[in-house]
Amino acid sequence: MGLMDFTLQVVIGLASSLGIRVNFLRKPRER
Repeated sequence: MGLMDFTLQVVIGLASSLGIRVNFLRKPRER
């Protein structure tokens, strides 16, 4: 259970980082 939780946290962290990066790059592109 602990390992699953840890993996989920890492995945969420990576997804958040990628999502923020994509949003940042997409914002100026849409302009």
